[in-house]
Amino acid sequence: MAFLKSMMISSGAFLHFHWGAFIFYSSLGRLNEKLHDHGVLCLRRAADNGHIKAAYLLGVRLKYRGTNGAYQTSGIKYLRKAASNGASQNQFMLAEALKETVLGCEAKSEILFLYESAAKQGYKMAELRLSEAHEQGLFGLTINQKKAEYWSQKFLADRDL
Repeated sequence: MAFLKSMMISSGAFLHFHWGAFIFYSSLGRLNEKLHDHGVLCLRRAADNGHIKAAYLLGVRLKYRGTNGAYQTSGIKYLRKAASNGASQNQFMLAEALKETVLGCEAKSEILFLYESAAKQGYKMAELRLSEAHEQGLFGLTINQKKAEYWSQKFLADRDL
């Protein structure tokens, strides 16, 4: 019985995600405010039921298109949920979102952790951010030209393929 219930939740999250993503990517939400709100609600339902792609899409939408601080804070919450699966793109976007907000020292170490985790998976923009961080001493790092050069070389590698 519990298995069937989890399958129903999963399929419900799957359907909510695809309907919300369709509204978002097709730009239908721009035509009608109620349709836009419905698309966001679908994404929220899917994300709240564990759909990682929905959490990512909703997090990005709320963080970068949210009209006030509460929406942006909620966006970070959903990006954090999306990053919990370890995917490099999700980790990178959470680091970018945290970097833009004014946070304390603990956020600096979290930002570095997220960038490093994404960079170790080969995410190019995370490699670039780490190169900049080591070169400029960002996020409380001491300037380290060796590490800056290392990440810069990783960023530049395979770009000519």
